[in-house]
Amino acid sequence: MSIQSITLEFRVYAIFLMLSGILAVSGCQTPTVPQPVPQQQQPALAPPKSSLPAPLPGAQANPPPQFSEEVLKLQIFLDSKNFGPGLIDGRKGGFTNKVTQAYESLYGPIPPASLQSISPYTSYKIRTEDLARIGKMADSPQEIARQRSQPYTELIAFLAERYHTSRAFLRQINAGVDFAQLRAGDSVNVPNVRAPFEIENYAPASKTPPDPMRKNRSVQIDTRIRLLKVLDSNQVIAVFPITPGSSERPAPIGSWVIQGIAAMPWYRYDKGVLSQGIRTSNFFMLPPGPRSPVGILWAGLNKPAIGIHGSRTPETIGRSASAGCIRLSNWDAARFRELVTVGNTVVIQ
Repeated sequence: MSIQSITLEFRVYAIFLMLSGILAVSGCQTPTVPQPVPQQQQPALAPPKSSLPAPLPGAQANPPPQFSEEVLKLQIFLDSKNFGPGLIDGRKGGFTNKVTQAYESLYGPIPPASLQSISPYTSYKIRTEDLARIGKMADSPQEIARQRSQPYTELIAFLAERYHTSRAFLRQINAGVDFAQLRAGDSVNVPNVRAPFEIENYAPASKTPPDPMRKNRSVQIDTRIRLLKVLDSNQVIAVFPITPGSSERPAPIGSWVIQGIAAMPWYRYDKGVLSQGIRTSNFFMLPPGPRSPVGILWAGLNKPAIGIHGSRTPETIGRSASAGCIRLSNWDAARFRELVTVGNTVVIQ
């Protein structure tokens, strides 16, 4: 098939998606889907002491927070309440502090017993279908447009996202493990999060229907402290860390409405939109996948090319910029999708 025919095929498919009410995303940055597998109930494992994070050599202007197992338990607790602390890695950074304050302002101090009862680690056995999700990514939008999906390129990235953590932390609690050599049946230590992000539950281009049970909910986004809150009749029920636009293209201040929600959306890569906010005829339709520029979710607002979406680089949430949109980690985007519905108000301030 020629490049011209491939491009024509993607454009025709994009029109089909729009006519079907399924979002083909632009603006911000397919293997068979297996059946969901229930979370494994295995004894919690503590990593060897030698695998815990060690201070980096050399002087640093802003050294990272030190590892603490108590902080790890706190992060797991907050995450279980839909108060996302960012990366679950045992380091009490800015988001963990902010979200702890948000939780305790609503529910009071967290009882020490609630943290002491948490087993911070568990094990995960690699499955054949996990390995099948690892693929390659081309270097240019034109080449990516010819792929069937935008997959994970490393098993460790798949595991880190599943357990709401970083690749660095997985390496630290699995001393001596070569993740590139793992095979089906091998086990690794992971943070003991209550609800791992199960990407197998997300079908490509899956449109989320309106849910009348969530019609009284709303979203508040504070671009200054970089937090997103979901409210139900003015009661905060979830808090997630975000990246809110950039200095060149800040998130639009004001009151908006969620117009559509799609899991695993196709992405319209248009350099004109990304650089200048101008839609052009020179674009590429990029397939869905966890390494899409918008991750696994697009919740479009009634503001052209602006939405709330996932991320292909969850470790940069709150630290890097986006092209005017609100960016969540993929695991928080998955939970956000379960909390809101089309028609909800989104206030950005």
